[in-house]
Amino acid sequence: MRNLIIVIAFLYLTGCSRNERSIVEPRYTTLEFKTFSTDALQLKVLSNETLLTDSLFAPDGTKSVNVEYYDPAHRIQLVDAFSNRTWFDTVINYRSGFVNSITFYQPASEANFVLIGPPVNESLPPDGYGKVSIRYTHAALPDLLKVVVLNNTDGRAYVATDSFDLKKDEFSRYFLAYNASTRKVQLKFYSTDGKRKTMAYAEVANFSDIKTTDFNIYLFRKQGLGTGDSLRILGEKLY
Repeated sequence: MRNLIIVIAFLYLTGCSRNERSIVEPRYTTLEFKTFSTDALQLKVLSNETLLTDSLFAPDGTKSVNVEYYDPAHRIQLVDAFSNRTWFDTVINYRSGFVNSITFYQPASEANFVLIGPPVNESLPPDGYGKVSIRYTHAALPDLLKVVVLNNTDGRAYVATDSFDLKKDEFSRYFLAYNASTRKVQLKFYSTDGKRKTMAYAEVANFSDIKTTDFNIYLFRKQGLGTGDSLRILGEKLY
């Protein structure tokens, strides 16, 4: 009799376990959308065809949305609020517990937006440094420039630590920049002819937030007040 009771109890528990379904808990995150564009637009953002916002503006817009989700993979679409043109459409994976910063960049008027984010095959910078990529689009600057990277190597003087040629409207390769509060980086842009004229410069203030991220992408399309013939260009952080 005792054995029979044990068998019945075992069969009952086994049946219960088969009928049980695992409970999947929802996850939460904040999506921070940013736009950098040539065209002035009002945009809708959809996630798996569900509207997240219809008031993300371009060329310089920011919108934060709190979301609940189960599957981290989401199809994100950027749609014109008036014409319903789709400007962007791809799958993005959410990271739980983080602010997911999603930057949409339009490289030219009428062009579709592209996603700006960390590089896939780039090694991490050494301690004390961040890695930086830049793009310049300022109309007054020529189509090709020599970029000289100046790092504050000893806390006092700036020394050229890198240089490369860069075409307008293209992203540079990544270069190293000091990320300490007392050691920063600045850039100078020279003509590529024999005159080597200083065409523009980017001051240390543009790069004050390098200390918070390993990879940084900046767009230079605006200018500030400066002295002399060269332009004091202002950076906008895309990522």
